[in-house]
Amino acid sequence: MAKESKIPQLSFMVSSALFLLSLWVLRFQLLEDMDLSIQEAFKIGIGWGFYLDLSILFIVWGGACCLKLIRVPQPVGLTLFMSTTWLITLANVLYYKFFHSPLDWWVLKVHAGDLEAVQASGGSLASTPLVLFSGIVFGLGLLSLYALKPNPKVKRFWYRNLLTAAGLILCLILSWRIPSWVQHNYDASPVLANHVLRAWSLQIRRKGMFSGAGIDW
Repeated sequence: MAKESKIPQLSFMVSSALFLLSLWVLRFQLLEDMDLSIQEAFKIGIGWGFYLDLSILFIVWGGACCLKLIRVPQPVGLTLFMSTTWLITLANVLYYKFFHSPLDWWVLKVHAGDLEAVQASGGSLASTPLVLFSGIVFGLGLLSLYALKPNPKVKRFWYRNLLTAAGLILCLILSWRIPSWVQHNYDASPVLANHVLRAWSLQIRRKGMFSGAGIDW
């Protein structure tokens, strides 16, 4: 049993909502880069993309719970996982803007030179209004974690954090499988209808290292 400081519930909810909004704004950047209307985008699966962005919250919350097991404060854990997932999502958006293809896992393994090319042009690629707005919203989300005074330290058994983390990971797995359980009546876009982290996990699991491997579990 240990004592820990908990961030206020309102701060936690606001930061999570702003983080999710920042991911949705980046998805609209993909939509703009593909030169599609919102009606056309829904026909090829952007609705699933919004849903999978929501599922990323399970990674953030579950990761923060895992770090609490080794005494990492909750705000620090949330900041770490929010920052990592947002930067990966942004990298996928910028890579698509530069190469007109998603950032597949094989690129990270065998074609790192392309990432250097994107990095060299990163400033101009990231200077779009939607990317800048996403960054502002994301920054406000992080600030909200520290804006309010933490709740007094409370006693909490370590296994409760473990059970919470396990439950969130289970929710993540189920949420990532749901799209494959629902009958699709359209040709889903591997960019708009998926999230890059889910795509990577699928490519690693099936050893299909490219977006053409599909988006279903």
